Amino acid sequence: MSEPILEAFHLLADNEIKRTPALAPWMNLLQTGLEDAQPQETGEQYSLPVVEKHFIKTLSKGSGLLADIVSLSADRLSWGIPYEEHVGEPDMDELRDNYAFAPIIGSQKGNRSEPLPAPLYSSNQIYAGVVLQGPHINYPPHVHRAAEIYWTVAGHAEWQKGDEWSHHEPESVLLHEPGVRHATITNESPLLMLFAWVTNPESIPVIVRL
Repeated sequence: MSEPILEAFHLLADNEIKRTPALAPWMNLLQTGLEDAQPQETGEQYSLPVVEKHFIKTLSKGSGLLADIVSLSADRLSWGIPYEEHVGEPDMDELRDNYAFAPIIGSQKGNRSEPLPAPLYSSNQIYAGVVLQGPHINYPPHVHRAAEIYWTVAGHAEWQKGDEWSHHEPESVLLHEPGVRHATITNESPLLMLFAWVTNPESIPVIVRL
């Protein structure tokens, strides 16, 4: 049976290898994980205020294959909020009110989000999906054991990797190697991204307080 979402992810990985050869080892891991992915029942769908406010409008500003992948998934996505353990911390409360993620491929193992969204496809090798971050929001420095690739679908932001900051526009690709501290600060527009964890997919992000 054809699975257009998985096929589109395969094409994204192929394109990224051609565009950025240095990412080939990570894209190969993504493709291996895609081969393992199987459709699954997702149960109840969850939405969140930040999704209702920004998702469709922000997606409409995207284009190309990245936006296609999100569009193919959009009406089936279930959204969650991470970092329940940080409730009551002012900066994290602001993040949690203005941030959401929706898994497309992966497992619920290790997932601490509330509510607990189910991926559309099961896989024990990768964890991939969609992230939405509202405007003027700081996602503080954090680390995890997973190797993470982000693709910017729409919006732009300032990104920290280690001690270095950089600005990234739509269709940018970013790699965070395992254990590398990173952060994201949005500007006047929401940020819509695809992400893929291609190693240690059950990792738990840890906020770094410096």
